[in-house]
Amino acid sequence: MGYDQHQQPNSSGALVAVIGVGLVLAILAIIAVAGVGLFWVRARTQQAQAVAMEERAIAELHRVGAEAHLADAMAQLEQAQIDAPGSRLDFVLEIDREGNASVAGDVIGLDELKKRLAEFKDKSHNNFLLRIDADPDCPARHIIAVLDVCNEVGDIDYRIASSESTDVKMTATVASYELAAEWDHFDDGTFSAYDVITLKVATPERYAGMTFSITVPPTEFPEDSAFRTAGTQLSFTVRESDIGATGLGWGAIDDPTIEQ
Repeated sequence: MGYDQHQQPNSSGALVAVIGVGLVLAILAIIAVAGVGLFWVRARTQQAQAVAMEERAIAELHRVGAEAHLADAMAQLEQAQIDAPGSRLDFVLEIDREGNASVAGDVIGLDELKKRLAEFKDKSHNNFLLRIDADPDCPARHIIAVLDVCNEVGDIDYRIASSESTDVKMTATVASYELAAEWDHFDDGTFSAYDVITLKVATPERYAGMTFSITVPPTEFPEDSAFRTAGTQLSFTVRESDIGATGLGWGAIDDPTIEQ
């Protein structure tokens, strides 16, 4: 009987030990499963991020490639238009009533215009037309300045148009009054005259015969001048024989009538 009583506590201790070991193993198993789960979630997240980055990179490559193909196609189309028989490109220059020149809405100076015309001439193999769309109230000196740029670039074909009228209106004042003086390129915005007024006007050869109106305040002329009594409006017609290679016309007035 004493032996049985001694064995019972030992059996209870072994049972407790077994239960303790089981609990420890269960906790370790839970920790292991949780660790594996966290690792799996992290791996999936990293994989998803990597896939997303790869997809973005591929999309960017496709976008860049598409833009390159589009640019190449546009360049080929433009070149095909240039090379096509009978085709011609337009270079449109707008001039407002203050004389400001602009291309596609961007105001540019004469130096920039000269640069762009030279580049466009080279790119198009000089197969283009400069269209000058001038406000009807634009002083002609600004148009002449553009034509001078065309002469500097060389061999530029152009057309002068007006949104309202084919007449080019010019406003002038008389600085002095002496024989055979001329208004050259409208440099100072004035001209001098005695019996004959010689004016340089902006008209290409294809517009030969066009009548130009010159507005001169009567008070700008001496009291004994025929031009003073003629009123404020003088007109002349550009004669074909007066037109030179540069496309600039010359007209002369010795009385208030139209020069024929």
